[in-house]
Amino acid sequence: MRDRLVALGMRRPTRIKSEDCDVPMLTLDDFSIDTGPDCDEDSMFWSYGERQRKEVESRRQRELAILCIQKAKLCMVISRVLSAQYSVLNTNQGSLAADGSTKTTMMLLPKKLNLGCCQVEKCDEELARWVQGLPEEAIYRPVGANAPVDEALTLHRNLLHMCY
Repeated sequence: MRDRLVALGMRRPTRIKSEDCDVPMLTLDDFSIDTGPDCDEDSMFWSYGERQRKEVESRRQRELAILCIQKAKLCMVISRVLSAQYSVLNTNQGSLAADGSTKTTMMLLPKKLNLGCCQVEKCDEELARWVQGLPEEAIYRPVGANAPVDEALTLHRNLLHMCY
């Protein structure tokens, strides 16, 4: 995720190529989510307040995991957008710097796409499918005046939609 987001923000090529990876997409099973009050023997001795805190924390962990999964999925789409719309430009390839080292500057340049190219349209459709398929926990919601706010969840939900 970091590789894709840095590449997007810095107009640099990705370092990790998608074709070099065979890691499956994240699922909720990949996260250590505390399942709440029924998860251990000591839970029968918890106070009502402690039980409620554990349930809230369990829901919070699950929502953060869902947001992380959706961000990973978005980064896969971003990778395809970058490859469809940009090409890599190497400048100063092998030139000598003042300190005697060689330097190469790489940056992304927009591709000259012909009008018949449907790669960009496919990317648009993929982004639309991603946003339409978001689970309830990941859907952007403006903060209401009367609604209780979990600042961490709001931050991560907003960051996800800013990347989109």
